[in-house]
Amino acid sequence: MTSEGDAPCETPGSVENGPSAFDFLPSCWYHLAVVVHAGRGTLPWSSESVVDTPGPVDFLEAITTMKNIIGRKVGMTSVFTADGRYVPVTVIEAGPCTVVQRKTKETDGYEAVALAFGDVKKSRVTRALAGHYKKAGIEPKRDIREFRTELEGLDVGTAVTVESFVEGDRVDVQATSKGHGFAGGIKRHNFSGGGASHGSMIHRQPGSNGDTNAGHTPKGSRRPGHYGVDTITHQNLEIVRADVERNLLLVRGPVPGPKNGLVVVTHSVKAGKYPVKESA
Repeated sequence: MTSEGDAPCETPGSVENGPSAFDFLPSCWYHLAVVVHAGRGTLPWSSESVVDTPGPVDFLEAITTMKNIIGRKVGMTSVFTADGRYVPVTVIEAGPCTVVQRKTKETDGYEAVALAFGDVKKSRVTRALAGHYKKAGIEPKRDIREFRTELEGLDVGTAVTVESFVEGDRVDVQATSKGHGFAGGIKRHNFSGGGASHGSMIHRQPGSNGDTNAGHTPKGSRRPGHYGVDTITHQNLEIVRADVERNLLLVRGPVPGPKNGLVVVTHSVKAGKYPVKESA
């Protein structure tokens, strides 16, 4: 109740103030928030949620698209999949890897990125590599590998993890096979060998293997020799699981090399050519 000579009471949000006076302050804050959000990816500093990220925040998108990574073979086990299959898998400790160099056509003649993996003491790297890491502004790493695919958004210092891999992806895994030294034909080439009885006299010796009058060893002859320590690539392997918290990849089937051996995981070149067969 007000007297006839008193002015009506004006409260924030009363009808007498009109819609313009009520919406003025919230409208200003809304437009300010839109401008800040639009310019956050182009400003020279990172947002509060980004830690040690060089350059714009957009570089974080590279973590979800890069399907090339370096890791180490942990061992083999078996797991159950979501559809109830019990499959053998190889556990790979993959990443995190750091981009140590970005190559371009203007400076190097081709497009590529160099990923570094594995901590190492500074005294264990050469002066050339130490200068390479110092120029990139990162700590020395044990291994460096170069990749020429899926380079969008990658720059020096960007982290690459297993977050980009999902269940069902197809990858190629490359590693160095185990060394077996000098091996015979049975172990090296799976020859059947001779009879096992006493009268055979030829148990594990190689048999006839081409012309004896050639005067040289024909190319491609399968004979005893050094076995192993070769670069082997297993293609079109299935990603069974990707553990982001522990940086683990579970790949179906065996992987070349011994335990703790270095492996390189890349996107499969046969992923589109040979579709995955669904189990019955």
